[in-house]
Amino acid sequence: MSISESIRFFRKEAGLTQKDLARKCGLAEITIRQYESGKREPRSSQLAKIAGALKLSEADLYLGQRIEYTDLRALDEGFRNRLRAYENIRHVPLPEDQKIRTDLLIMGEILVEIMRDREDVPLGQTGTFKGPYPSGAPAICIDAAARLGCNTVLVGSVGRDDFGKLVINRLESGGVDCRCITQTDRHSTGCAFVTYFKDGSRRFIFHMGASVHAAAPAPAQFGKVKYMHIMGCSLMADPYLAQGILDTMHTLSEAGTKISFDPNIRKELYQTAEIKEIFADVLMHTNILLPGKEELLLITGENDVGSAVRKCFENPGLEMLVLKDGSRGSRLYTRCAPDPDTAESTDELKVCQIDAYKIEQKDPTGAGDCFDGAFLAGLIRGETPETAAQMGAAAGALNAMAFGPMEGKIDPETIYKIIETGNIASP
Repeated sequence: MSISESIRFFRKEAGLTQKDLARKCGLAEITIRQYESGKREPRSSQLAKIAGALKLSEADLYLGQRIEYTDLRALDEGFRNRLRAYENIRHVPLPEDQKIRTDLLIMGEILVEIMRDREDVPLGQTGTFKGPYPSGAPAICIDAAARLGCNTVLVGSVGRDDFGKLVINRLESGGVDCRCITQTDRHSTGCAFVTYFKDGSRRFIFHMGASVHAAAPAPAQFGKVKYMHIMGCSLMADPYLAQGILDTMHTLSEAGTKISFDPNIRKELYQTAEIKEIFADVLMHTNILLPGKEELLLITGENDVGSAVRKCFENPGLEMLVLKDGSRGSRLYTRCAPDPDTAESTDELKVCQIDAYKIEQKDPTGAGDCFDGAFLAGLIRGETPETAAQMGAAAGALNAMAFGPMEGKIDPETIYKIIETGNIASP
């Protein structure tokens, strides 16, 4: 019995309508309808509310049967496996004495990418593909930071299959801590098919699979985390994943973790009031913002960059904004230091233009995510924001010079040599 079937079964057994159950749980009636239809899967907090309203344990609701399971060994093998699966979807199972302490934590989708081997071949046409390549914006970003020497933890989910092994092996080889990546038999590893056109446009077909079922660590499992980076594409991928990211963000932000945010918007998905509320919540907690121009205007509702930037800095917690503009480089906005005579803060912003490196581009996929990872790595390494942005530009260029979303010779020696010489071809 699935979660959706279980909720419907126990609701009817209790003689409740969907409206009755929603009222008892403090949830919207449409939310209960979506849970019962299987369109959405409840997070652990919602599952607890529903179970409480139905006078069940959460595990009873997940298992689809009232059962005494105080002794796990007394259950038959099928129920033991299902109960273990239930525990895994609630939180990443870590040893009780193990705390997550890291420079950078990211939670989001992990994919493989399968790409056309040449331009202008539609996905609906028989042809040749290259891949699979490890991918997913969170994975690309954190891999770049790890290769630059940062301690990193990625929270995500893959299938227990060859694609999942490929991605985890690639991440671990770059130094990413993968203990919070769950491997599941319930879903296959997420997959994206992509094709490119000469006008610079791209087309994707996504099979999200296990990637949207990432399980957040429990709040008690967190130690000191310096930065948490959030990707807008992860927030739009699935409500279950989005809620897990928000829960983790709230926990870490309250503990003093800096929150960085790349809106990474798919415009066609940024339409509903629910998505906009999610983005507003993240923006309220953001200390470092990394948008593109169109994204900046979209999330602020302004018509020009200057007004949009000023609106972002109305958030007192925002420390810096990096406006990424592809081959035209980026602009770094930071707050000016307080007046040394009065020690009063100022509304003035310092603006620094960061030029892009001239390269022969092979594949732009992942360049922006590598920029994010290298920029955050620079801050973690104690560099100035300007140097960190130069590191981001170098990493993005190196990535775009190689075929594949997580490729390019990104390492400290190469990055610093590029910054020193100003020449991408010199390393």
